[in-house]
Amino acid sequence: MRAGTAPQTELSESELWLLAQEWLHYREKQDDTNREIDPLDAKERLYVASDPNARVQAWLQTSKLLREREINLEFGSPSYERLTQRIREAMIEAEKRLINRFSGESATLNPRFANVSAEKPPNVGSFMTFEELLTRFRREQKPGRSLKAEPRRAMQDDFLKSVIGAKTLINSITRDDARRVRDAATSRKAKSGRIIGAGTARAYLYAFSAAMTFAENEGLIHKSPATKLRIANDDIPDKDRKKALSAEDIAKILNAPLFQGCRDDARHWKKPGNLKPKGTRFWVIMLALFTGARGNEILQLTEDDIECIGGIHAIHIRKQVKKPASRRTIPIHSELIRLGFLDYVADAQKRYTPKTRIFPDVKISKSGYYSDYFGIWFALFKKSVGITDPQKSFHSFRHSFEDAAKEANISQSRIDALLGHKEHGMAGVYGSGFQLSTLAAEMEKIHYRLPNL
Repeated sequence: MRAGTAPQTELSESELWLLAQEWLHYREKQDDTNREIDPLDAKERLYVASDPNARVQAWLQTSKLLREREINLEFGSPSYERLTQRIREAMIEAEKRLINRFSGESATLNPRFANVSAEKPPNVGSFMTFEELLTRFRREQKPGRSLKAEPRRAMQDDFLKSVIGAKTLINSITRDDARRVRDAATSRKAKSGRIIGAGTARAYLYAFSAAMTFAENEGLIHKSPATKLRIANDDIPDKDRKKALSAEDIAKILNAPLFQGCRDDARHWKKPGNLKPKGTRFWVIMLALFTGARGNEILQLTEDDIECIGGIHAIHIRKQVKKPASRRTIPIHSELIRLGFLDYVADAQKRYTPKTRIFPDVKISKSGYYSDYFGIWFALFKKSVGITDPQKSFHSFRHSFEDAAKEANISQSRIDALLGHKEHGMAGVYGSGFQLSTLAAEMEKIHYRLPNL
């Protein structure tokens, strides 16, 4: 806190020790240049500094240090009193070092000051706790792209502090501690009691690794203990991974009243009827099945995202995306065209203003995602058709699309282009992407055994 501002009432424990170490560093530099020091004088000062009741010198040194650092710490506050005590310990350390240096004695030194000398200034990370590191790391991190980001980061931090310990000093965190984070992440259970998925487990480890790399880059620690630590696919049990929808599951979905005839697609989508409305729920599911796009990518689509390019009808995924590689252009499968998707878009273009979402009845949630509310509905829908596996969700369409593409002998690099995955290896660095006509030809190889729609 700078001079002239309101007094700062609290400093963290690491900040207090850092100030005491800085005081000792400058005192050591002074003593190092003074060759006419009497050990008896040092012993006398040590005697005075060691007396708990003789605090005047410590107060004076504390006041001087705060003025020089332009820190406006309130006199008499808990932090001021603790700092005075830390300065007194630094004063005792300084006198003991003089005695050892000039008299040949071996007074016991304070290990808290072991890494500070005239030549070696204090390391700000020496007394920084893991909790303080996370606070500083998050403060300097870029804001998240959605309202979900901050709650997610808070959850990650709580988890990491539960494993490492909030008050653990960061310079004491070892490679074994990093492995404990990895192992705890891969066995962590959500509130529902279900083991969290591989992606979430990796996010926990990534958050830890990023924080420790930040500490290394800031000079708070010598080397990150999490370097090159990864969660392999084999670290996530098969039963805990997201699953693709099977051919039987897809048949159950497409034979439901919503697709074969229901009373309406609003409140009575479960009840058989004569209507085949082909509204939002119909098209979002069909687009997921035939594009592999994420729910939020589909629900964000506006009428100008559907375009005919060189005779090929395509969908642009380009708004709020998970990562840069997710921005892509997907050719529209002929099955979607046969079912009337382009007619649906044309009707939306007539009914709505330009750049209006083509699925406007699904509202955005407080977290900033359209897929949240749709995901809640889909959980009810899949249960209604007899899909009860908790590892199967709307995201499972994405896995089903990839499985269908592999079954059609489409190369992994072209599957990645369709799904918006970053290519592995040097192709991901130098590749310029595939022609839309190439992807369109590959898209037509994908088939499902569909009922009459």
